[in-house]
Amino acid sequence: MKTLSLWVIILLSLSASATILQVQSAAKWSCSGTSCAQPFTLQPPAYHNLVVVWTFWQSTSTFTALAADNLLCQGNPCNTYLSAVGPTLQSSASTPTSAQIFYAKNFYNLNNLPVTVTVNFSGSVTSAGVVIVEYSGADPNYPLDSVSEAISNSTSPSNALDSGTASPANASLLVFGAGVVDNASGLVPGSGFTSVQSSTIGTAASAITEQNASAINTNTLLQRATACLGGGLTCSSATGDWLMQMAIFRAASWTVAGR
Repeated sequence: MKTLSLWVIILLSLSASATILQVQSAAKWSCSGTSCAQPFTLQPPAYHNLVVVWTFWQSTSTFTALAADNLLCQGNPCNTYLSAVGPTLQSSASTPTSAQIFYAKNFYNLNNLPVTVTVNFSGSVTSAGVVIVEYSGADPNYPLDSVSEAISNSTSPSNALDSGTASPANASLLVFGAGVVDNASGLVPGSGFTSVQSSTIGTAASAITEQNASAINTNTLLQRATACLGGGLTCSSATGDWLMQMAIFRAASWTVAGR
């Protein structure tokens, strides 16, 4: 009986995996030069949350990107932004376009200071943008589950963006998708996805970030991120050269309460 009671106490002290929920997002679509910066405008990201960063840049030269924020701990960055997927290059676009997804796990902001995320490029780019998103409920230690990326064929631009499939290794997932295309018709999120941030970029491109966290609770299904050229919720017949990326994040693991 004592053993049974002990197991009951332990089980009651366990907290189930939380659903990953979006807290806030912000975007800047009109950068150029060697960096692109965007602050979190609603509130500073919370201690231990997940921050996801998507950036794209256009240049005839091949440049790379790094993400960082303004928080310092004893003179060093408090948070490390890891690359989830990319850089992915679409060389057939009207201006060659690259994109990358970064993430900062177990976010450290103990003093609740204002946060600005900056993407720095290895050279001066023609055009760039950045989307920053805060999520609660993600695994603080190993949030990234799987990724995929794809580009349209150089000889056959299309209206349908598709990251290709990945097979998640975990349950309780957030699927984050992001894409850009050299057509200013706008982008519609794929089936099952909701838009996080989207925009037309000048007169020659469109971009979207999207998410899907609904009822994805099995590791037996292939996941993919899709979108299409169009307006509202309707796809159009417009076509373009595109790139699409996906990063799948897993929810917090079962943990003993208080640890």
